[in-house]
Amino acid sequence: KKPPNYFKGVKVPIKHPIIGPPKKPPNYFKGVKVPIKHILKHPNINSLKIMEMAIKCNKIVIHTLMFIKLYLLDYYDKNKKEIVHSTLAKQLALYVVLYSPLQMAADLPENYERFPDAFQFIKDVPVDWYETKILAAEPGDYIITARKERDGENWFIGAITDEQGREFNLNLDFLDEDKNYSATMYLDSENSDWKDNPMSYQIKSMQVDKNSKIKLHLAPGGGAAITFAPHD
Repeated sequence: KKPPNYFKGVKVPIKHPIIGPPKKPPNYFKGVKVPIKHILKHPNINSLKIMEMAIKCNKIVIHTLMFIKLYLLDYYDKNKKEIVHSTLAKQLALYVVLYSPLQMAADLPENYERFPDAFQFIKDVPVDWYETKILAAEPGDYIITARKERDGENWFIGAITDEQGREFNLNLDFLDEDKNYSATMYLDSENSDWKDNPMSYQIKSMQVDKNSKIKLHLAPGGGAAITFAPHD
């Protein structure tokens, strides 16, 4: 079917082209072989529905999406219960890994109230960035992204992996010269697992600079989210 014109009737000037309509509407449905309910904005939206879409579309997985510039699809069957292949720490990391200037908290409020310390990362993470660096990546397997916030001095890391657990030793040489940082790390615990123990996490703090290294443990289906705040 012909895709609907979502921008029909828009008569106000677009001041921010980054979230404006494309000059030529793309063919959203080309090559799509699964039912589609909605077309979401470009380039990415970070939500549980995207994770569920990735489960249903066997040829498209969340660890591949960040390597592709595409229009994501919202495909969600409310009558089926799907297990999201993710730990809690990985869900936090997606706020950094998947770029979107319009973020959302996709779960019920009472579920966030259960983890106020982890929810602090969602409160702290910005929605737009000044600089991005890929620290490690393998399409379909894992990615570690570092981003510096726009109009600020804080850096953030988001690291995610597939169903295979991984260990990384990260150099922090992307941090600014001659600055010390307080690092707050939202991590998988030693027994975290996307299937058996997805809600287990730990929060650690340490002092670092650009000469420091951090060892990351990513559980199966896990991740890590880190905030670096400069201090005197």
